[in-house]
Parts: sequence; C-alpha cells; structure tokens
Amino acid sequence: LNSLSIDAEGYRKAVTELMPNAAADCLVRPPFHCDYGYNLYIGSEGFINFDCVILDGAPVRIGNHVLIGPAVQIYTFTHPMDYRERRQGIEQCKEIAIGDDCWIGGGAVICPGVILGRRVVVGAGSVVTKDVGPYEIVAGNPARAIRMRFDERQIAALESSRWWELDRHELADRIGELDAMLQNPENPE
Repeated sequence: LNSLSIDAEGYRKAVTELMPNAAADCLVRPPFHCDYGYNLYIGSEGFINFDCVILDGAPVRIGNHVLIGPAVQIYTFTHPMDYRERRQGIEQCKEIAIGDDCWIGGGAVICPGVILGRRVVVGAGSVVTKDVGPYEIVAGNPARAIRMRFDERQIAALESSRWWELDRHELADRIGELDAMLQNPENPE
C-alpha cells in the first residue's frame, strides 16, 4: 500500500488485503501504518490522510463519512503505570470507536479506549484522553470541550431530519432546506 498512490492500479486491492473490514469506498492516503489491519473497521466514504498511524491491537471502529487529517495517531495499546509490570511485558489494548461524520484534525492523538460520538470535531494537534459526546468540538492537550457544534434545538431538529440517510445527491439538493431548519429549528418547514 505504501508504495502506491490512491489512483494507482492495485491500490484498492492493497487496501482490501490490509484492511478486510474497511468499506470498499474508503480512501487511505499512503504512507499509512497499522499493526494488524484486520482490527480496523472503516465505514463508507471514510478518508484517512497521509502519515497516519493506527495501532490496532484491539478493534478500531470508524464510522461513515469520517475525515482523519494527516499524521493522526490512534492507539489501542496501553501499558501499566507500575514499572515492574512494564518490565514483565504486560500490556493491554482498549477498543476505540469513532462515530459517523467526525472530523479529526491533523496531528491529533486518540488514546486507548476513547469513544468519539457522532459528528465530533477534534482540533489539530489535540490529545484525546476521554470520551467525547455527540456534536462536541474539542481541542488541546489534553483535549477539552470548546463548544457544541449546534444548540440543543438545532441538534434535535438535525436528528429528527435523519439527513445522514440521504445520499450525496439528495443531500446537495436539500442543503438549503437543512440550513433553513438550523436557522429556525422550531419550525422545520
């Protein structure tokens, strides 16, 4: 995979062989590094940019339409704090889940066991050590909540619209309607 560009012959076959549980339409820009590949579950239209590292000792579940910036690092491996246990080679892995429509900025680090809810934005260079709820924007080291992407009424309107079930063309046709709904979430018509 790392010797191919995304438009090269053999690229799709290399992605499928390395990551058999990834959607057929996900894009992974080389260079890309992982431990196993079979523990990566990447949803439809996922995009992983250059120089990403995913240490997948446990499953890493990445939802649909997730954008992962360059040099993002996702680690499932963790080690004991006690140096005596580390010297014995003890380690464990904790599953990571990333919800649909998330955007992870370049250089961010996602630590073992973290769950990112739907439509989360992680600022570039952030270190995410704790779970992040749906629609939150987080940034920093350690990552902290900056704000919600929308207010509660807008989130309720978005959720009731089920816009994510639309295909790309339907969504483009209805984008004005969705924008109007966000401006006036109590009267979605």
